[in-house]
Amino acid sequence: MIQKIVPKDKEEWLSLRRKNINSTEVAALFGCSPYTTHFELFHRKKDDTEVSFEMSDRVKWGMRLEKSIAEGVAEEQGWQVHKIEEYMFDDVLRLGASFDFGIYKWDGADGVEVGGLLEVKNVDSLIAKQNWLINDDGSVEAPPHIEIQVQVQLAVSGLPFAYIAAL
Repeated sequence: MIQKIVPKDKEEWLSLRRKNINSTEVAALFGCSPYTTHFELFHRKKDDTEVSFEMSDRVKWGMRLEKSIAEGVAEEQGWQVHKIEEYMFDDVLRLGASFDFGIYKWDGADGVEVGGLLEVKNVDSLIAKQNWLINDDGSVEAPPHIEIQVQVQLAVSGLPFAYIAAL
């Protein structure tokens, strides 16, 4: 059963995440996470530990720009976006997700609001050239670990679509 919780602070959010395999961790199960191995993920969950993360300048700036990227994409696409504060998890599967933004676009036919997800990535240009695939038609595919993250977010949220916005 899917549960929704709005964590009161970062510590509660981290505590909730320790109990589940989260959307950002699932890629490790498929051997395609650039951040975590199968071994590390197993021991993190077995020992109920959180890995300390050192905030780099790139991460700080990515967080600072996240809202601007989302608002810029929304403006170009005619969407409305909002920050999603809930942490959602399936307490049976122990699968969880946090989200960047929700998308709302009015369907012109009947005025129905359609909801989806917007995952924002601020990507270094060298990393983008190495890991993001640009197809012949100009469409762009994110690296597998990001595609997997978004698929898990969709599964946990039950929403019908998601977009990845990369700057």
